[in-house]
Amino acid sequence: MGARVFRICALLLALLACGQPLVPRHLAGLSRSKLLTGRPAVELLRQMHQGRFQPPSAVVAEYGNGRLTLYLALFKSPAEAKAALEAMTEAMAHSRSFSPPRPQRDEPQRFLTVGPGGHHLFWRSENKVYWLAGEPERVFAAAGELPAPPPGVWL
Repeated sequence: MGARVFRICALLLALLACGQPLVPRHLAGLSRSKLLTGRPAVELLRQMHQGRFQPPSAVVAEYGNGRLTLYLALFKSPAEAKAALEAMTEAMAHSRSFSPPRPQRDEPQRFLTVGPGGHHLFWRSENKVYWLAGEPERVFAAAGELPAPPPGVWL
């Protein structure tokens, strides 16, 4: 019985080790330099949005000592993530800090805006909302390395 439990535990650990991390160690040719997860990441997003955006879970990763930042908001379902992205996009259309979000020609489910922190590209994939901020070439390169938005125009 003990050997069987050991094998099951070893198999589960191996499966967990093979899982994809939420944020990569390297993105757009840059190494991850900071990582914020759980409540602190959710609180940062809440503060950045004056309390209007608070996902159930979040991860914030900085790459290249601030040259690129990935904000990842995780929701309970794709529908919740879609609703959050729609509300955010609508609010940004009237923002004084950011340019109105524009759908990308080749990826109409990804939106580009310019504001504090440089260029920003954001989208939804499954139950996650991805937001990249930084230098334009890094932002677009990083977007190509992350999970893609669902096909079609949905906003």
